[in-house]
Amino acid sequence: MSQHSATPGRDWLDIVTSADLAAFASAFSHDPQLSASVLPEAIFGVAHIRAFFEATRAMYGRIAFIRETRARNQCFLEWEGSFRGMPVEGVTVLDHDAASLISRVRLFHLPSMQVAAFAGELAQRLTSPPETTGLSPCA
Repeated sequence: MSQHSATPGRDWLDIVTSADLAAFASAFSHDPQLSASVLPEAIFGVAHIRAFFEATRAMYGRIAFIRETRARNQCFLEWEGSFRGMPVEGVTVLDHDAASLISRVRLFHLPSMQVAAFAGELAQRLTSPPETTGLSPCA
């Protein structure tokens, strides 16, 4: 594994904060998957993954990537932030296919007390369709 020399998470932040759905989608394979410790099950597809990140982005008081490591077809992003005024941290793992497109995203949050609170609020946010996509990944 090697440490990526750029600002940790910069490429990933550019993807998830893109205002353009087509630009967001261009970073992903045909049918990408997202699994997270704050979700009851995996979600599939670019529109659902985008809805997830739109919801979670609004939930963090702050979030910053502190380390990025790459190995073959994976990128590991360590992050820390706050949710409801309390510290939260975790790791985002991005799996890339042969064309270097993101095929799978895995998110792990800590500590467990924050995982439960975050998951509860996220479920509430995802039960109504996001205005930008009209889709709800957990409905």
